[in-house]
Amino acid sequence: DAAGEARRHLYQAQCNCAYWHGLFGGLYLPHLRSAVFKHIIAAEAIVRLRGREGETGPLIERGDIDGDGVEEIVVSTSRLQAFFKARGGALRELDLIGPRFNLTDTLTRREEIYHRDLLRLAEGGGTAAGSAVSIHDVAAAKEEGLEKRLQYDRWPRVSLADRFIEAGAVLEPFAASAAAELGDFVDGLYDISSVCDEGGPQVVLERTGAVSIGGRPVGVRLEKRVSIPDDEPAMTVRYRIAAGGGLSCRFAVENVFSMLAGDAPDRYFRIPGRTLGGGANLASTGEEEEVSTIMMVDEWLGLALRIDLEPAARLWRFPIETVSNSDAGFERVYQGSAVVPVWDLDLEAGEEANLSLVLTVDDAGAGS
Repeated sequence: DAAGEARRHLYQAQCNCAYWHGLFGGLYLPHLRSAVFKHIIAAEAIVRLRGREGETGPLIERGDIDGDGVEEIVVSTSRLQAFFKARGGALRELDLIGPRFNLTDTLTRREEIYHRDLLRLAEGGGTAAGSAVSIHDVAAAKEEGLEKRLQYDRWPRVSLADRFIEAGAVLEPFAASAAAELGDFVDGLYDISSVCDEGGPQVVLERTGAVSIGGRPVGVRLEKRVSIPDDEPAMTVRYRIAAGGGLSCRFAVENVFSMLAGDAPDRYFRIPGRTLGGGANLASTGEEEEVSTIMMVDEWLGLALRIDLEPAARLWRFPIETVSNSDAGFERVYQGSAVVPVWDLDLEAGEEANLSLVLTVDDAGAGS
């Protein structure tokens, strides 16, 4: 029966490999996490349908789902499930119901105690010749220069993260989590509300905060309205940014999407009409000007994520990679791809900027 099927998926999702970190990858391996999410999404879909017999349409739930003391809103439709957090006004998770796939499954890059061993190894230290060591103490690296890839995130890795950065800010320090943050939005609390009308569910995230321009705070009101249709895997995100004073900076919307393999030839970026500098694979780094549409294509999953931008934006992309320990040594693991539209703001007091992103999931043939 349905309850038994949901229970089986729940038990399969409790496979411990993806919940801990040992010498064999654990939670650092995205395919293990993806397998767990697959069964969680399946169990939730079954329970939701069973619990709403005779009901149709989307479901909106509100509460402190992850126990962090701050409320979330979850929107569930027949095609996707989206988790929004008041902290940072962010999209924490985006699940596709059909393929049972978490499109935003990534890791926040944090320091591990064994990273010190990697730094010591890079400086010429290692295991003494002829000494017997435990497998837990072996210091080796699968590739040179891994110590240069030790980067740590200042905030949790989420999507729809609102970043106010300096005018003229460049890609490299941003990708390394070293760019100066001018606003208090990326980790601030948003007012979060929801409504469901004939067009489908809407989640509204609002915050009045400050952006430091030239060392002085400028009041900024940001509204982010997310519309989700019930009959397709898509969402439209509309921004309204109102300046209380002169606001000259860049506004970046940071997102991370994961399709499990960064260098596979059947998984790539595509911008219609362009050849991408730096390559097109999902682990590539690059900057493109005046981008209206970008796609992430995964032929193995049969998916294409399309992002439409209005107005056209500067587009940054770079991989989120971790350095973890394994039985064979330190290794670099692709966790996802950051896709960051960047707009230049130059507003006088009382002026507004209106921006939008439309995310649509289609079959992989749409990216060809």
